[in-house]
Amino acid sequence: MKPALFETTVLLGVPIDNLGLDEAVDRIFSMADAYARDGRPRLAVAVDADTIIRLNAKPNAPFGQSRDWINAMRHSDLMMPMGRATAWAARSMGTRLKPPFSGDQWFDKFLRLAEKKQKSLFLVGHSSREVNAAADLVQAAYPDIRLAGWVAFGSRHNPKPDNTPETGLLDEINSSYADFLLIDLQDPRVGSWLARHRHRLNMPVILAFTGSRQITSAIAKHLQGKDGNISLFFYSIWRHFFHTPVVFGFKILPIVLYQQYQHLAHKLFHVRLPTASVKASMSRSPQGTILKIIVLPDPLDASVIGEIKDELKSMIRQTPKIVLDLSGVYFMDSSGLGLLLALWRTAAAENRQIFLVGVRPPVYRFFKVSRTLDFFEKSILPNQDAVIELLSRNSQGSSFYYLAVIRGNATVFHLYGQLDAPSAAGMDMESVIETIGDRNAIFNLAGLKFIDSAGMHLFIQIQRHAARNGHTCIFCGLTPPVQQMFEILRLDKLFVVTENVRAAEKLLPDSI
Repeated sequence: MKPALFETTVLLGVPIDNLGLDEAVDRIFSMADAYARDGRPRLAVAVDADTIIRLNAKPNAPFGQSRDWINAMRHSDLMMPMGRATAWAARSMGTRLKPPFSGDQWFDKFLRLAEKKQKSLFLVGHSSREVNAAADLVQAAYPDIRLAGWVAFGSRHNPKPDNTPETGLLDEINSSYADFLLIDLQDPRVGSWLARHRHRLNMPVILAFTGSRQITSAIAKHLQGKDGNISLFFYSIWRHFFHTPVVFGFKILPIVLYQQYQHLAHKLFHVRLPTASVKASMSRSPQGTILKIIVLPDPLDASVIGEIKDELKSMIRQTPKIVLDLSGVYFMDSSGLGLLLALWRTAAAENRQIFLVGVRPPVYRFFKVSRTLDFFEKSILPNQDAVIELLSRNSQGSSFYYLAVIRGNATVFHLYGQLDAPSAAGMDMESVIETIGDRNAIFNLAGLKFIDSAGMHLFIQIQRHAARNGHTCIFCGLTPPVQQMFEILRLDKLFVVTENVRAAEKLLPDSI
C-alpha cells in the first residue's frame, strides 16, 4: 500500500495541513483509531491567530514559549487551520486554504460526533472558571459523552482547587483512560508542561488549542433555543465580527509584511548559480538514484550463504545500485565467492550496478588467487563515501539530482544542484516517501546550491510524514543560500539541523 500524502502548506513558519471542516474532524477520529492499532499517541494542534503569534515569538518573549514547546507543536501529527485570520494570512502570502472554519464550528462538530460515537474526554483548562464552565456545558449539551475529568492547570476540580504536582496531573490524566485530551495552551506553563510530558501521556489523541472559550461558545451556539447562555452567545458574535480583524491587522499583518520584505530582498540580491545560459542547456527533469547499502557477515562462507542468498537477490532486483560492504569480512571461501558471482549475474540481468567497498587484504588476496580480481576490480572502491562521490560526479549534466542511500535504520538523501519550482514539480513525492519507508531520514544539502519556497515545501511534506509515523528527519550541510531561505521562511526552528551527515547519524534514535 502506498503511503498517504497530505496537502501541507507553510504559513509564517508554521506547517499547516490544508483541510476543510469535515476533513479535520474525520482526521481526528482516524488518529484515535490508529492508536488502537499501534499504541502511539497523536498530537493535533488547532492553528489560529494566537497560535501563529506564539509560534513566531522568540523564546522568553512576552508571548513566547520555551523552545521545547515550539518544537513539540511544529512536530505534531496534525496542524489544523482555524479562523478567518489564519485564512487571511494564508491568502496574503499567496496560498489559498480550503473554506475556513472557526473554532466554534469545529468544536461543535467534533463534540456532536464524539457524543454519537460515545467517546470520552479529559479537559485541561487555563483557569478554574473557564474549565468548570466548559465541563458543565459539555455534560449538559452532550450527555452521551463520558467526561473523564477536567483540571485547571495547577489546580484540581475536586474537591477544591489546590496545587497539583506535574507528575500528579500526568497520573490523573493517564488513569482516566479518556479517548481525547483537550488541552488549553493559553497559559504558557501548560505548553511547557506538554512539551516535557507529551511522550508520557497514554492518550490516543492530544488536541492542543488556545482558549477554552472556543469550546464554551461552540456549545452556546449548540444550545441556542435550548436555554443557551446569552453572554457566551454575544461573546461568539464579538469574536467573529470584531476580534478577527483586530488580531489580523495589528498582530498577523506585520509578520506577513516583514516576511514578504525578506523574501523580495532575497530574490533581488541573491545571485543564482549556474548562470542562465548554462542553466538553459541543463536537463530540467529531476533525476534520482537509490543506493542500497548491504553489510555482509563474517565469515562469508557456506554456514551463512543459504540464509542470505535469496534475500540479497531480492534486494538487488528492487534497487538500481547496490553497495556490498565487506569491511567486516575477514574470511571468505569459495561459497562466498560463488554468492558474489551469482549476485553479479542477477544485477547484470536486471540492469543493476554493484560496488564492493571495504575489501580487506585477505579477501583481496582471495580474489587474486581465484583469478576473479579482474571481474570485480573496476567496481571495488575504498568506502561508501567514494561510491557517493562517483555517482554525484556522473550527475553533473542535470540541474538537480538526488542520491538516496539506504543503510541500517536510515535513508540518507544527498542533494545536488538547484531545487527550484520546475525541479520540485517533477519530483515524485510518493516515490521519495516509499524510499524512506519505515526508516529515519537524513538530508545532506552540502551539494545544494539554491532552493526556493517550492523546494522548501517538499521538505515540509517529508518532515510532516516522518512526524506522523514517529520517525526522525534531520537536515545537514546547509550552504549559505539554503540557510538564508530556511531563515526567511522561519523554518530554521522547525527542522533539526546539524553540521554534517556524521553528526546527524549520532542524533538518530538508534545507531546506523
